[in-house]
Amino acid sequence: GYNAEENVLHLLYECDAWLDKYVKQAK
Repeated sequence: GYNAEENVLHLLYECDAWLDKYVKQAK
């Protein structure tokens, strides 16, 4: 089953990866 904590950690990981990619493209 899904663990709420795992879901949050996954979201944070995805957001971090997306922001990193976006910031690198902006520069």
